[in-house]
Amino acid sequence: PDAPAAPMRREMSAKVVVAVVGPDHGGSTMLGAMLASHADWKKHAHVGEFHALFNEATRFATTLRCVQNEAPCPVWSNFPKTSRTPHQDFMALHGLERVIDSSKRTDWFDAIPKDVELRVVYVWRDPESIRRSYQHRFPPFEAEVKYAAQVTKFKRDLQWLARRKQKY
Repeated sequence: PDAPAAPMRREMSAKVVVAVVGPDHGGSTMLGAMLASHADWKKHAHVGEFHALFNEATRFATTLRCVQNEAPCPVWSNFPKTSRTPHQDFMALHGLERVIDSSKRTDWFDAIPKDVELRVVYVWRDPESIRRSYQHRFPPFEAEVKYAAQVTKFKRDLQWLARRKQKY
């Protein structure tokens, strides 16, 4: 009898961005941190919601903190907030092969050049649990507005995934 075939593995490109996409308060930041805690941690890093550094509305409100509480921070002190290719620049600056970005915003990942492989992890959260979560934290009208925004975001995310021909 033939032995079962070994599962096929696709080789990764030299540089990879893992995009963790999903609803707000859906666990994407936690998942990004877990992925970055892999045994081969020196080759990849979790950059949190990286887009916030480059978004005009949030750039100046975003505080970069060093996990090691060092001053100046060896991770962020030399990183240019004006970078046009932030993922690649971050990987080059720190000698990384992969960056895990839990920005959640699919339009942010469209700027990644073709020579960098984009892997997408979509975090699914039951819509009713999102609604209940908002109902516990916000007044009724605000909770419904936030919930409606998440439903719209989910539809946009699915369209984005379909355009990129990602399998999820």
